[in-house]
Amino acid sequence: MKGGENMTEEKIISEDDKKDIEENKATAALGYLWILSIFVLILKKESKFCKFHAKQGLVLCIASFVLMFIPFFGWLLNLGIFVGIIIGFFRALSGEYFKLPIVNDLAEKIKI
Repeated sequence: MKGGENMTEEKIISEDDKKDIEENKATAALGYLWILSIFVLILKKESKFCKFHAKQGLVLCIASFVLMFIPFFGWLLNLGIFVGIIIGFFRALSGEYFKLPIVNDLAEKIKI
């Protein structure tokens, strides 16, 4: 699957996954709010849906922090990260597994 694609369109979701998504949409969305992604990963480690979104949120958080120290160009790239945060937040709220391009490739390397 390429970045930016919706996972729910590619595979059939089990009843357990549907329940997980429905119960954890709001928590998964909080995973995009910078440092809260760490808390979501710790508190909701049994939820695949929360972990998926919190890992992407953590990658965005780290990238945002690093770019904050690079004058002008880093600040401009932070605007792109902000757009990714908004997209991820609303996709999580709508109950979608949405892979953010580049971000998801890095997030999948996080083993928790």
